Amino acid sequence: MAKKDKHIEPMLEESSDEILLEETTSEETLLEESANSETLLEESRESEVLLEESSDEVLLEESADSKTPLEEVDEKKRKAEEKKKKRKADEAKREAEEESIRKAKAKVEAERIKAEAEAKKAEAAKARAEAEAAKAKAEAEAAKAKAEAEAKARVEAERIKAEAEAKKAEAAKAKAEAEARKAEAEAKAKEIEAMKVPTSTLGILSFWVGSHLKQAIIISVIILGVLLYFLIGRSHSGDSGYASSSSSDNDIESVESLGYISGDDKVYEELQERYDNVSETGTGLFEVEKNNLYGFCDAKGDEVIKPKYDYVGSFTDGICEVQKNNLYGIVNAKGQEVLEPQFDYISSFYDGLAEIEKDNKYGLINKKGEIVVKPIYDYIGSLEGGLRQVMIDDKTGYLNADGSVNKEPQ
Repeated sequence: MAKKDKHIEPMLEESSDEILLEETTSEETLLEESANSETLLEESRESEVLLEESSDEVLLEESADSKTPLEEVDEKKRKAEEKKKKRKADEAKREAEEESIRKAKAKVEAERIKAEAEAKKAEAAKARAEAEAAKAKAEAEAAKAKAEAEAKARVEAERIKAEAEAKKAEAAKAKAEAEARKAEAEAKAKEIEAMKVPTSTLGILSFWVGSHLKQAIIISVIILGVLLYFLIGRSHSGDSGYASSSSSDNDIESVESLGYISGDDKVYEELQERYDNVSETGTGLFEVEKNNLYGFCDAKGDEVIKPKYDYVGSFTDGICEVQKNNLYGIVNAKGQEVLEPQFDYISSFYDGLAEIEKDNKYGLINKKGEIVVKPIYDYIGSLEGGLRQVMIDDKTGYLNADGSVNKEPQ
């Protein structure tokens, strides 16, 4: 039995060395694999203690039981398999823990990314809200500015309309006055036509009796005496009758020179056929109208200014104001356009000057169309006592009759 023990002990020592070597290698492998995890390291240490205790127990059991070599080898294999299984279980557990850690980190990262996305979304929503608020504010300001501009435009349009209506009313008034003067001239022309002096003696008597009915009774004796004189001295009155006829002809010629003779009536009738309306101006010119436009013809019926004006005023001091495209100019009694329409308004001429308006500023021009006073004043009054009152920037001054400055506005 002792001999057997001598053979077994070397074998047991070698097996123990191999087992210890394998355990040490396994432990080093486990330590290397769990180097990054404190938990695995502690478990490896506990496993090492257990293995050492187990090894001691195995050695004790082998020494006590004196198992056969084959049984000892099988036992060692079994224990090695158990260690291998335990190592695999530990590795699986470590991998599971690592996977859990990775999942936890991934979850934390996902939550961080989600939080950042939510923050960016909130920031974008805030920026969008601010942009919409700024846009709404800009639109409100634009709408307000538009409303103010429209209101201002309406006020300006109403002002312009009121001024236009005022000017139109003034033009209508001037035209009505001109028509009245024309009617008066026509009545005078008819009166002169009716007053044409007859050449016969009976016509003279009829004329005097008709014209001086109140004095007819008083001078009847004188008329009878004149008749007796002509009847008794008829043979000596041939030359006298011729003289009377010549005198009457001269009177007719003087009447013809006024432009109201039958020849002018013929011109008047011809003009009426050519134009929509014809009026006498009292200056030797006819005012003619065609398609709501006005012009002038001379006493012969020749067109000196074709109908191109929207409005024609009356002649004052030999000058007439005309209007075209809401601008005023002047023409003279010869039918010449002295000043083409360029001012917003031109008044009638008085004492050789007329008031002009340009861009709500006032000045003066003469009958030659020359600017005597530039349109710089806010107001120019009519001539009173040889002076005209002027105003500019709420300051008052005076101009002389010729337009020169008498007193600077102050």
